[in-house]
Amino acid sequence: MKKTNLSSYSSALVLAAGLFAATFPAAGQSILIDINQSNPSAVQFIATGASPIVNDFSVYNLFGVDLNSYFTASVAGGGAATGSLIPAGTTAAYTQWFSDNLLNSPNTVDLNLYTSSNPQLQNFSISSAAFTGTANINLSSLLADLPTTGTSGPIYSGDSRSSGQLIGTWQVVPEPSVEAQLALGAVVFAGLALVRRARRVAARR
Repeated sequence: MKKTNLSSYSSALVLAAGLFAATFPAAGQSILIDINQSNPSAVQFIATGASPIVNDFSVYNLFGVDLNSYFTASVAGGGAATGSLIPAGTTAAYTQWFSDNLLNSPNTVDLNLYTSSNPQLQNFSISSAAFTGTANINLSSLLADLPTTGTSGPIYSGDSRSSGQLIGTWQVVPEPSVEAQLALGAVVFAGLALVRRARRVAARR
């Protein structure tokens, strides 16, 4: 009987974990930045912890990285980036963004993230995470030019002034759905049930 109960709890835990994972987009190793646009006044650029697809040690954080074809139309200008999105090999978070044209396409549709001080060489290595942390940018004035959920594109080190290599991919992800939150709750409750049962069994011995 004890084996059956434990098996049931384990099955519930596995099922809940599978449901939780299924509610999010599949992430390949090359997806370096997830973008959450649910609040356009604080769009989040979130490091996934994945490694770049190539080694690139050629570009300073003053030139940062370009999210190629992020905007759906040509935009002008830039602004501040807050938060803690830090490229590998440095200790300084990106503090600025501007619209760029890295690949000489007809429009300035790339989003460049960079820092305006504390120059350090970015050290993108296939053996470690490309970025850590999250940057927040107010893009509410460009709402009509933001990509839709599920859109993805390449990330290059550097910008049109000092370009590097293609290092990975960005993607726009949805907000956690109701199903995802329920699945997470199921995972938590199943885990608690297993812990409590294990304690009761240990107390009887």
